[in-house]
Amino acid sequence: MSLPQPVTRSEDGPSESDANAVPIITNFRLIGDGGPILAVDMDDVLSQTNLTICKWHNDTYGTPGEMNFSNFYYYYYWKNPFWGSPSVTHGKVREFYQTNWIEQVPPVPGAKEGVAALRQMGYRLVIVTARNKEVEHASWKWVNRHFGDVFECIICTGQFASAQKAVLDGTYKGFVANKGHAVATKLSKARICVDIGARLLIDDSVENAMACVQHVVESSGAVTPPHVLLFGSYEWNKRLSRRSEERDDMVYARRMEVEGDNQFLERDVIHCKEELRKANSNKIRVKRVRNWNEVIAHVGAERAAGRL
Repeated sequence: MSLPQPVTRSEDGPSESDANAVPIITNFRLIGDGGPILAVDMDDVLSQTNLTICKWHNDTYGTPGEMNFSNFYYYYYWKNPFWGSPSVTHGKVREFYQTNWIEQVPPVPGAKEGVAALRQMGYRLVIVTARNKEVEHASWKWVNRHFGDVFECIICTGQFASAQKAVLDGTYKGFVANKGHAVATKLSKARICVDIGARLLIDDSVENAMACVQHVVESSGAVTPPHVLLFGSYEWNKRLSRRSEERDDMVYARRMEVEGDNQFLERDVIHCKEELRKANSNKIRVKRVRNWNEVIAHVGAERAAGRL
């Protein structure tokens, strides 16, 4: 899961001293070279981002213990309790981005051992995240600190205004990356996974999982994104959200006011299950995994069967 992206400000990027603070990979092989590729999301797959933002919100807005994983019902924050309208939510996220949260966020339990096991199986690992340019460098420093050089690079999907230029000038396709470690693009995760030839996407977002399925439909099967391991027993990936729901009438408190209760939560769970059932009707494309042990078990089994 990734934070709703705030309106970013123009930055000069990290100073030379910052860039040298953590060793950064600078010599990338072209993405087509080497072993098979697995794409890995960052927030709440590698880093406990929502746990950190719960603590921050409770401390900052005087909601001690009230915001927690049990009421993080949706991928889009404004649909959850305590956040407020979409505009208020984006303001809070801007505040959060101005803290040193990336330095403090802990890794997801088992993630370090999990990605190490995948590397030992011979897979190349690429982070594909919805984070933006504002936290690009800090994100890579965090990855290096907690995971060493396990990952080839990080691709941020929320950055360049012109994805077409990023592809045409080779920034994206050849991993000629900003500061040698990050690639910025406006392409969807599904499109990125196709372009880099990823065999599998590990992501906590049911929205991203369904986007991969929809990508197959829209291309009439001619282009096939990877299957998705839907990671984590999180409330927010039990319910499907749409970007079109960035409206005040979808705010949690407003829905409670209109309906008189929160029965919509269960309705949305049922709807999500039905959408996933339809997505997997002909072929299993999205599989739930609760933790990194289940990721390793699935990949190991698929590899042994010659399917991955």
